Amino acid sequence: MARGVEVADRTHHLNTYDQCFVGSDAVAWLVRAGEAESAEAAVALGRKMLKERIIYHVLNEHDFQDARFFYRFHPALRAEAEGGASTNEAGAESQHGASSASLDGKDLQDGEGKRSFQLATADDAGALSDAELVERAQRMAAGVAAGDHAYRFKTYEECFVGSDAVAWLVRAGEAASEEAAIALGNRMLKAGLMYHVLDEHNFENAHLFYRFHLDRSQPKQLGRKITPT
Repeated sequence: MARGVEVADRTHHLNTYDQCFVGSDAVAWLVRAGEAESAEAAVALGRKMLKERIIYHVLNEHDFQDARFFYRFHPALRAEAEGGASTNEAGAESQHGASSASLDGKDLQDGEGKRSFQLATADDAGALSDAELVERAQRMAAGVAAGDHAYRFKTYEECFVGSDAVAWLVRAGEAASEEAAIALGNRMLKAGLMYHVLDEHNFENAHLFYRFHLDRSQPKQLGRKITPT
């Protein structure tokens, strides 16, 4: 679906939404491609994708619908559909511009053993590529402690605290300041890499609970590592 549905910048009420697709276009493609037997089946499939956070509404306000609502694919899927990974003739990953990262966020190095990423500032958090954002989310998923947290007699399973994540991002060198860490976290949240447990808050330096969208015990599954070309 990520390869078949048209993704483009779209405008609604004078606001432009970058690199998204239209729900009704996706429904039509799913039926035409034989992925769903009917529009109703396509909507059900799309809602399952949204629930699994494979896709998401651009404002996180609507379920998947056969309508002119805008949705995006998870960044890793979009990068894969665009052919973001490069390989050499032997099928091995290209080493041009490649980096290797340990998931604790401390040993990201290029081929010469030098650190190959810069601290994120509040301004440049928005300039990270999808692949870079996924890699930072991978390291954050491995570094930030997740567990069961209670609030007002309700327990939220396997989540992490926003303020703990901010502290880790600064300590691990992923962000130069708390402000930059918050900007980076909100970029991850907007991209669907993580979410507030009740979908009620942006990412904040506070005692609010968040989850990564996939099993954090396997952080590499957040997205396939993309090698820059």
